[in-house]
Amino acid sequence: MDMMMQKPTRIALVVDKDEATHRALSRIGESQGFIVSGFLEHQDFIDWFDDQCAHPTVSNFNCCFILDVGLMYLIKGGKLPSALYDIPKIYIGSPHFSCELSKLASMGFFDFLEKPFSMKRIGECVDAAFIHHGKILNGVQQVLARHARLSKREFEVGMLVVTGITNLEIGEKLNISIKTVKAHRAKVMKKTESASLVELVRFFDSYLSLSESDSNMR
Repeated sequence: MDMMMQKPTRIALVVDKDEATHRALSRIGESQGFIVSGFLEHQDFIDWFDDQCAHPTVSNFNCCFILDVGLMYLIKGGKLPSALYDIPKIYIGSPHFSCELSKLASMGFFDFLEKPFSMKRIGECVDAAFIHHGKILNGVQQVLARHARLSKREFEVGMLVVTGITNLEIGEKLNISIKTVKAHRAKVMKKTESASLVELVRFFDSYLSLSESDSNMR
């Protein structure tokens, strides 16, 4: 089977000091077909993040985080690695935390559930988080696939095109003729599936953001 046709493994990462919460989420995972991996202490979670920064693997899976708000407040600086910001985060906790979630904005946000929550409610919320992350992963794959079509020279031309300089200036910078610049430019537009300069700018912004995140993870 084509790897692109296979659904990625779904993993819910849980950070909660209550073992009962882990057991409940594991039962939901068994019924809905996703893996649950968890941490009882916030420091174990941070140690795992440090390992992720050195050897990133989470980005290869369809993920969501289920995080106890109280434990998240113990994280120094109240911030998680930016490279994993887009993974949906479901915060769970007591009602009085719900008015303070803005403090966790730097960690990313998807939803908040008050304890105690029903199995049905958390199951629906996790499923929605997986769908959301799946859309992000699909967008990432599309950007990477379009970038892979470009030759090194086409990428260089594209990078200069989005800065707004003229074909003549691009030719002078790369020591190629205007005719060659135009030919490369046309190929860049076609291979990135950009119908306009605005769309081309968005493509390069997306690709450069992905590259920056990958660098931060290493």
